[in-house]
This record gives sequence, C-alpha cells and structure tokens, in this order.
Amino acid sequence: MSVSFEEMRTFFLLLCFLFSAFAIKAQPPSLSDSLAWAFSKPASWVGRLQSRHSFITGKPVRTFGLKIGRSHADRVSYGIGLHVMDGGIESPIQAIDTTSQSRKVRMLYASTYFEYSFFHFNKWRIILPIHLGMGASWHKTINREGKSAITDRSLVMMYEPSMAFEYQLMRYIAVGAEVGYRLMLINNSNIPKQFTAPTWGLRLKISPSRIIDDLKQTN
Repeated sequence: MSVSFEEMRTFFLLLCFLFSAFAIKAQPPSLSDSLAWAFSKPASWVGRLQSRHSFITGKPVRTFGLKIGRSHADRVSYGIGLHVMDGGIESPIQAIDTTSQSRKVRMLYASTYFEYSFFHFNKWRIILPIHLGMGASWHKTINREGKSAITDRSLVMMYEPSMAFEYQLMRYIAVGAEVGYRLMLINNSNIPKQFTAPTWGLRLKISPSRIIDDLKQTN
C-alpha cells in the first residue's frame, strides 16, 4: 500500500499537534518562572550535529546541520546553525535546452534557534526546538562537457517548529531524534517546487564546556 505525500503531511501535522498538546499539559505552572530560573544559571557552550530528512515536491531529501550555541542548566539553549542539502534532487531540463546533461535543486541556509527542555526524567529530555532560517536555493546545472553552473539562485526563508527527545549517553554526549515541519516564509519563485513539508531526523549534542572543565580539574 502506497502513501501519498498529502497523507504523510497530514499525519505529521497531526503528530505535531499531539506533541504540542502534550507539551502544554506538561508545562510547569508558570513558564515564565521556569525560564527565569534557567536564565539565572551560568551559560555553557553546546554544539549539535543534525541529519534531517524531508521532501521537496514529494521527493525525499536530506539536510545536514551544525549548530553552536549556549545552554542554561540543560533547560534553555539558543544559538546559530548552518544547514546544507545533501546532493539535491533532479529537476527537469527544458526540451529546448540541448546543452545540459543534468540539473539539480540545491539549498543552503543559516539559522537561529531556541530550544526549551520541558520534561526531564533521569537521562531523558523532551525538547521544543524552534528554528528560523534564511539562505538561498538554486539550480546546479552540468553541461555535456562536465562543467557546472549555478542558475535561478534566490532568497529563501523558513520557520521550523518541532519536538525532540534526547538521551544523555554520557557526560559529554547526548543522542536523540526530532520530528517537525518546515514552513516556507519566502520561497524561490524561480524554482516552482513544494519546499513546505514534514521533517524528521537524528541529532547529536556535544558539551565542550564540560570537557574543558574536566580537563582543567585533571591538571
């Protein structure tokens, strides 16, 4: 049995809604008090590697991301990130174009993020991440001589709410997964494809501040 893109998108929207409802129910009596308590704690550096899957007009794509930021008491974190599409997807070549051999859609964008960890149980965390990204998408065309060229490049901007869980594997490393939705606020009008889509993937958190603190104590 095949599942259409629309059915999968509806499923992910429902899943995000259920997660959001659970998140609201699990919130402390005063969110502002919880945030104030977290920001009163010292900030430490944190880095994350992400592998995120999604669709562009029903075709599967994968994006790799690197994020660096600050964390307060493992409750609140914020920072910047860089995300690049892996390989891109094939885009049809116009019949009148007899010089091109292949053409792919590519995308690269930077982001700011904010994450709030609202549920803690032993080594488990449930987190609400929000990303706001800005960058560009374009066509990478390769002609029959093997030379590449970039065309149709234009600004893109997206908003990505999601929910994630993490497990503290060891003092310095946490692993987890994330599910969410990518909403295009500004799309590239030169590339008429559907970039708004569900997202899901894996994440790896590294705590360099803890590594540095432990190294200092051993010296």
